[in-house]
Amino acid sequence: MSIFIYNNKGNNMKIKFIIIIILNLLFVTSYIAQVSNLPNYPSTKKVSPIVTSYLEKDSNYFNYSYSVWNAESAKQKIWNLLVEIKSSNFSTEQPYFWKMNYFKRDSVKAISWFSIDSLKDIKTGAFQDSFHIISTGLPIITKYYAVGWLEPPEGEEYIQHGSNDIFKNSFKGKTLGPKDPTDPYIPIEFIDTLKTYTDSSYALGWIKTEQTKDKYNNYFTNAKNYLNQNNNNAAKTELQKVLTDCNADSSTVLTSEAYALLYFNTDYLINQIPEGKTTK
Repeated sequence: MSIFIYNNKGNNMKIKFIIIIILNLLFVTSYIAQVSNLPNYPSTKKVSPIVTSYLEKDSNYFNYSYSVWNAESAKQKIWNLLVEIKSSNFSTEQPYFWKMNYFKRDSVKAISWFSIDSLKDIKTGAFQDSFHIISTGLPIITKYYAVGWLEPPEGEEYIQHGSNDIFKNSFKGKTLGPKDPTDPYIPIEFIDTLKTYTDSSYALGWIKTEQTKDKYNNYFTNAKNYLNQNNNNAAKTELQKVLTDCNADSSTVLTSEAYALLYFNTDYLINQIPEGKTTK
């Protein structure tokens, strides 16, 4: 006689395991649904800023002046403008009904201007100037961030959900900002920095023609060669050509940004090269 024994222990374990998987899936699905319903902070980068920077020198201080045009293509008003800086010696000015805050996070330092009256936000198709940084720092290429304003839904507040980081949720561009001179300042090494500024200015459209870019790079190459030969006076003469041509080109093939980068940094460099002495 055959004896058949039904062992349901293994089957019960399988059923329990399947139930656990189903419950976990239900939990995860429910959690995802809750998170997806959170009102994530909306985009505040739907602005179309054109930021122009001008530089004037008064004694040992540079006045960085910024103007902002929010183009017709913008979907939002601009209520917050930040410019990264690398200078420890500065003061600021701002338009009426705007305030300034010094912003620092990790290695990033920035001047943050923000509107305190929505009527003074930079509307679509509108222009605002009078943003100033006064500093002893030399001009460098730096980042700016323009933040658009968006009203929250009536009776609601947006929940911070990781995307309202101003460095991520903003329009980004390039402009000028101050940087303290390196210490020690080595003229022959700084010429390479000037060549980088020249190439970057051309890539950004601040130098209008490749011929102009090449012309300034040739001046810097020649000056570096003279310094390597310990012919400081010849190097200073070559660099003086940069100043002369910057003044001539500023109304045609150099924007205000390219002019400031090349002119003021070269002028500083000339003053750091001693007469007839080695610079190494």
